[in-house]
Amino acid sequence: MYTCPLCRKSFARKHQSHQCVTVPLDIIFDRSAPHVREAFDAVLRRIEHLGSFTITTSAKAVTLYSPAGKSFLVLGPLTKLLDVWCVLDRPVEGPFIHSHRKASAHRWQIVMRITHEDEIVQEMIDLVAESYQRASTQ
Repeated sequence: MYTCPLCRKSFARKHQSHQCVTVPLDIIFDRSAPHVREAFDAVLRRIEHLGSFTITTSAKAVTLYSPAGKSFLVLGPLTKLLDVWCVLDRPVEGPFIHSHRKASAHRWQIVMRITHEDEIVQEMIDLVAESYQRASTQ
């Protein structure tokens, strides 16, 4: 594990690219409607069973890291919705998938969008669990 000497964030690799700034959660959600923060809190509640993870903040997003120091989930609050990004070994399509793109030879970035917490379906949580498992074992 590598810890950045400036921001004290921990990563799996030395000199991993990151935003070397920590912003309070309230500031990140300043421009978001209250239901966006409620959706964020609901996602965290729905994934707490996965195991331990570290939550870090940057200027516009919250990133969750597995115990191995690899990110498995990025939550990006926008004005009226919450972007939920995870990385998988395969592309995924479905009614709750906003987009997916090939991030590298063997990784796909999956983007889901949530407006309200009642839009969080079990299939989303299963994808986040898959991303957590991937980040914990590789």
